Amino acid sequence: MLKKLLACVGEYKKYTILTPVVMIGEVLMEVLIPLVMAKIVDVGIANGDVAFTVKMGLIMVSMAIFSLCCGALGGKFAAKAGMGFAKNVRKKLFDKVQDFSFANVDKFSTASLVTRLTTDVTNVQNTFMMIIRMAVRAPFMLIVALIMSISLNAELAVVFLVAIPVLGVAVGLITTKAFPRFEKMLEKYDSLNSKVQENLIGIRVVKAFVRERFEGKKFVASADDVRAAQVNAEKLVILGQPAMQIIMYACIVAVIYFGGNMVIGGTFLVGELSSFISYVTQILMSLMMLSMIFVMTTISLASMHRIVEIFDEVPEIRDDDADPAADGAGDGCAVAAAEIVEQLPRRARIRRACARERVRHGLGQRIELLLAAFQFAPACGKLFFAALKLLDAVLVLGEAVFILCPALFVLVQRVFVLFHAVEVLHFAVVELDLCIVQLRACVLQFLLAVVVILPAVVELFARVRKLLFRVRELRGRVVELRFCVV
Repeated sequence: MLKKLLACVGEYKKYTILTPVVMIGEVLMEVLIPLVMAKIVDVGIANGDVAFTVKMGLIMVSMAIFSLCCGALGGKFAAKAGMGFAKNVRKKLFDKVQDFSFANVDKFSTASLVTRLTTDVTNVQNTFMMIIRMAVRAPFMLIVALIMSISLNAELAVVFLVAIPVLGVAVGLITTKAFPRFEKMLEKYDSLNSKVQENLIGIRVVKAFVRERFEGKKFVASADDVRAAQVNAEKLVILGQPAMQIIMYACIVAVIYFGGNMVIGGTFLVGELSSFISYVTQILMSLMMLSMIFVMTTISLASMHRIVEIFDEVPEIRDDDADPAADGAGDGCAVAAAEIVEQLPRRARIRRACARERVRHGLGQRIELLLAAFQFAPACGKLFFAALKLLDAVLVLGEAVFILCPALFVLVQRVFVLFHAVEVLHFAVVELDLCIVQLRACVLQFLLAVVVILPAVVELFARVRKLLFRVRELRGRVVELRFCVV
């Protein structure tokens, strides 16, 4: 797997080699600076030698500047090497995917291929940059600082015999447990990309059936799954930081305690103790860098496997299996077309010069579509090319028709415009039907209301009629009373 990925370094080998070299120079300066500091404390300050102190101080400043320059160059070279490596990996992946048939694409799914070309390549790129920098810096600093600390005081260096194995066991447990969780996280990424792709491809259908809220819920559910997978993986990886801090500070406390007793007993100098503490910090920091490398490698290991899966995939349709006799299947079209051109008048030749590219482009698109249709059935390839030979005359005739009748292009364009107008009219008719249905519903509701109110209206009319009869009777009686009075 590593051999296949490292082959993608390509033209960026120079930067890949220069990065570890300058990192080694930086580490050497950082390891030698505590020794110079110990000389300043134990010799210059203890003896009151100002000239020696200034001399060693200038040397220490020069070493610090050199270390800074090496670190800056290391970052620059690592960035160039990492970006170039990622570019080559993406190009190789893309070229490989271009050779896939539909069956190969369906095996991985489009969303998974997109994730492998983006997220997985980014993870591998970050790991590559970390390896050519920190994977060289951390072990080299660990070895050199350990040698220097043993040369200063072998008895105090026994502390590392306890700290290093404990830290190694902790990092190993975290790495083995975290790897399956990161694989599941990448699968959730594939699912999320699949949901987004489906929504974008079918956005018209989603809007036509008013399914935006449903699609939004699907996306939120997929995003929550990705978040839960990330939390599940990262919460285990993050345990490495407190474990590292506990071990580092425990070592510093032990060194200060035992080293302080040695200083009081006169067997250890103050400057050497300060240098030893600096070496302890460097050793434990290098161990912390190694743990970070293991974590990043764990994260990207799943991405590496997924990328190499694409490299190892064999396309189901290959040029090796093609019929050599079919290579010139389309040459008959060109030869026949040339013969027809020689027989055409000058004016027709001029028209052909104007329309040639458009005609060939259209015929090429149709042939590509036919080829794509046969990718799922490789056995039909020979039959297809045999049919092409039979259709050579038809294709040439069609080309001649397009040459002799340029107005046909305008007619085709108008037909497409007409189709578009019919489609717009269809949507307008659908909207009109919806309006008519709503109007019918309103009329039905009105009729239902009338039917409900009609009995009450009839009863009201009957009561009014009785009241009118009663008024008439009263008027008659009033007239009779007036007559009697008179």
